[in-house]
Amino acid sequence: MAYWITVYCAESLGPLTGEDLHRLVMRQDLMAVAEDWLDRSEDYGSAVAAAVRVEPVKGVEGGFFLYYDPADPDWWIRFDRHTGAQARDRGVAAIEEKLDGTEPIRIREVLSAAEEHFAFGLKVEDHTGIGRFICWYLAMDLAERGDGLVDMNGEWWAPTDHTRPLWTR
Repeated sequence: MAYWITVYCAESLGPLTGEDLHRLVMRQDLMAVAEDWLDRSEDYGSAVAAAVRVEPVKGVEGGFFLYYDPADPDWWIRFDRHTGAQARDRGVAAIEEKLDGTEPIRIREVLSAAEEHFAFGLKVEDHTGIGRFICWYLAMDLAERGDGLVDMNGEWWAPTDHTRPLWTR
């Protein structure tokens, strides 16, 4: 995996199924994303929307596959959800590994109180295409619902502002 989008939430999101996560993805305007950000047609965005599905990873609690590529229906992005103590452990580890003392206090507050942690592992092909946008918007939606933040490879985003990162490492 070449690129990570990570969500830390200070509040629990409760149970989330593949169907719940699919509904959140489908709230996105994939036609506008394709046209405005990727210089692709609305038809491509519609085809992506038709191809989207979220399925649990068999035998892995909190593991999901996000399928989205109309040209390759078996192409997926893996993401994992951790809650409770596992999320807090990841939050504490992120404080030690990712912060340097120059970050806004809000980042430390969320990480130290993490109740939810999602990690999206994008491959190069995902990062350069619509997969990154699908994951980023889903991550921002989850962060908004769970009073959290999104770390996109060192850029920390608050779901209240989609125009610029809160802090860049």
